[in-house]
Amino acid sequence: MQIHSILLPTDFSECGNYALSYATSLARTFGARIVCVHVIEPIVPTVGYTGMTEPLPIADLSEQLEDSAERELPRIAECEECAGLDVEELIVHGEAASE
Repeated sequence: MQIHSILLPTDFSECGNYALSYATSLARTFGARIVCVHVIEPIVPTVGYTGMTEPLPIADLSEQLEDSAERELPRIAECEECAGLDVEELIVHGEAASE
């Protein structure tokens, strides 16, 4: 069996980071690259808004999520476990399951 690329989806949670050691181990064994991807899902306004609070600034939230991902994704690629491996970083927008 030949493995050329390993998909490492991440939400930057502690639980999500457990997959990192498996991905790096497989990458070293097969000489594969790691594609580390974070999906930013669309923000859907809440239903039943009553006007009692300020509306959510959806554009600001999306921008904050993007900025956060741009800071966090390189930390994974630059971690000690990834040293010497080919790691590609991707930020995509959409539904996580389909992306």
